[in-house]
Amino acid sequence: MTQHEQREALESLLTHPGWLILADHIGQEWGPNGLAYNAALDTALNLLDDNAAASQARQIRAGRRVIENLVSWPSEEIARLKRADKPLEQTQSRRGGL
Repeated sequence: MTQHEQREALESLLTHPGWLILADHIGQEWGPNGLAYNAALDTALNLLDDNAAASQARQIRAGRRVIENLVSWPSEEIARLKRADKPLEQTQSRRGGL
């Protein structure tokens, strides 16, 4: 698959109703005010051992970052592929660099 074909496939993915439903669901569950995220964080912060609570909260936050990265990857990959498609700008004149 060429880079152009990959870009078109990813662009199609981002507008597909199934992706939109999935991305919305992920936001509702694991976004900044997500139900699953807040429930997991509340559970961790209610632990009696402060060190365990902090450790578990960090793990939950790290998991949320992974989820955010996965959801944002198609858009970031499209941007990367678009940059790769652009011809390199000429940085020197015909006479060469100074």
